[in-house]
Amino acid sequence: AASASQYALTTVLPIPHLDPTYCFWRKSKMRRETQVNLMFLIRRICRIYAAATACVQQSRGLVAIRSTAFACAACVADAICRVKAVDDPSQFTLHYSGLSEGPTEAFGIEAGSFDKLASNLP
Repeated sequence: AASASQYALTTVLPIPHLDPTYCFWRKSKMRRETQVNLMFLIRRICRIYAAATACVQQSRGLVAIRSTAFACAACVADAICRVKAVDDPSQFTLHYSGLSEGPTEAFGIEAGSFDKLASNLP
C-alpha cells in the first residue's frame, strides 16, 4: 500500500505548472463536484500512505520520501483549490485563489525553515 500510494503521489499525478496554460489541473474548466472528488481522493491516498509508513522502521530515507510524497500531494491539492469552478464556485476556493470580492490576495505555500528541519532527520 505504501509503495502504490507513493508512486501515485510522486509519479502518476501530474505536478502543477506555474503557468496556468500549461498546468494540467488549471488549463481546463472544472466543476465543483470534480474538485471535491479530487480532494477527497488525495486525502484518502495520503491517509493510506501515512498509515502504511507509520508501521515500518523509520529511517532517513523513509522520512525523506514521505516528506516528498506529502509535498507532491500538497502541490496538487493547492492547484485544485485555485481553480474557479464553472458551475458553483465555493467561497473557500475563491478566497484561497484571491478571486473573491474585497481586499484579498492569493494564499501560498512556503518551505520556511525546511533546510534546518531536514538536517535533524533521523
